[in-house]
This record gives sequence, C-alpha cells and structure tokens, in this order.
Amino acid sequence: MYFWRIDRLKSELRTSDVAARDVLGYMIAHVTLWTVATIIPTGEPELRPNEMVPLSIAALLTVVVGLWVAYRANGGDEGRDLAGRLLALSWVLGLRVLALLFCGIVLAGLSLAVSATMASREISHTAIDAAAWTLGLSYVLVFFWRLAHHLRDLRRPG
Repeated sequence: MYFWRIDRLKSELRTSDVAARDVLGYMIAHVTLWTVATIIPTGEPELRPNEMVPLSIAALLTVVVGLWVAYRANGGDEGRDLAGRLLALSWVLGLRVLALLFCGIVLAGLSLAVSATMASREISHTAIDAAAWTLGLSYVLVFFWRLAHHLRDLRRPG
C-alpha cells in the first residue's frame, strides 16, 4: 500500500492489477478517513437552503463528471482494473491534495484575518462559507484533474 510515492505506485500499476488484499487496504483507509471526516463536529451551517441546493448540485456534478473523466482517461470500456486503480491512485493523490488543501486553509485563514484586521471588523460568516466552498471545490477539481492525468499516464508505456 502506498501513501505518497505516486510514481512507484504507477510503475506497479503498469505491470499488474491491484491485488485484492491491497484493494481491501485502500478501501479500509478510504472508509476510515471518510468516517472520521464525517463525525468531526462542525457548527451550524450559515447557508440557507436556496444557497445550499445549488452548491450541493454543483459538488455532486463535479464528482460525477470527475469520475466519468477518470473512466475515460483509464481507457473507457477497454480500460484495465478501473476500481483498483481508482482506489489506489485516489488514496495517494487524495493525501497529496489534502496536504495542499491544508496550505490553502492556512492561507485563506490568514487572508481573512488580515482583511478583517485592516477593516477593523469581524470576519463575516458569508466570507468564511465562501472560502470553505471555494477551497472544497478547488480540492475536488484539482483531485480529479490529477487523477485523470495519472490514469491517462498509465496507458502510456512506462
């Protein structure tokens, strides 16, 4: 199981499919991280339903289109081991992009704090929500862009 070294993972994926035991490991890692992320308590969302619905639809469409692009990048119907490759690559790539997201969170927080200080007022909930949605959507877009890149790269001779 790989955690950071995507080139080594891709080298292995070029020669063989993901072993069932590794698929299990990646599934456990994904589900564990997802479960932990969903049970972390958060405050009440400040978005109203008329704001939440379009954002939720955009997020869902981004994931569906992202998976379709990944499927096509893997070769479509002629692609090899889509599920195994998606699990393995998305785990490593997800950790890498998550590190990038944390940097974005720090920068956004500093930016909001500086602007609030300069304007001598509190940071609005709307600004925080906008920053969170922007970072979240950016994470998903970068993730699927890089996933498609790596899947496409696997189809080329190494």
